[in-house]
Amino acid sequence: MKIVFFDIDGTIYHLRLGIPEDTAEALEALHSRGVLIGLCTSRSLAYIPSELKKISFDVLITSNGARVQVGDDVIKERLFSVNQVKPLLSLIQSHHLVPMLCGPRYVLYDEHILTTQVDSWINLTRKSLDSNFRPLNAYTEDIPVDKICVKVPAD
Repeated sequence: MKIVFFDIDGTIYHLRLGIPEDTAEALEALHSRGVLIGLCTSRSLAYIPSELKKISFDVLITSNGARVQVGDDVIKERLFSVNQVKPLLSLIQSHHLVPMLCGPRYVLYDEHILTTQVDSWINLTRKSLDSNFRPLNAYTEDIPVDKICVKVPAD
């Protein structure tokens, strides 16, 4: 058995350009030769652009390894508890930093704070999230979080 893993950003995908046609063809060619293809990324599952979700990856390693999925089976998932998330959010915000909660279903952030002045890519990011975006204040204990990102606002 052979398997090849790919990263997303700047490897098989560009936020402005998407996935190049020849890259999609190469991934399909690997599959047709019986080679398994995997995605290994720091992005959470919800943060993977819909264009990439159309590719049949055999393995997904997301959120820096916090979640591992083989086919339809999740074989590892390390989630933050609400008792961990709430104090971390308070701490991050108390230092005037910008939090982003990421998980297998949603990416949550405050659109009024996380603007292009903080992250020049955020408008393209928001567009690529489709229905996976939720406002930060919608966070509840039933929304799984496996990664917390912190952005530093411009002075």
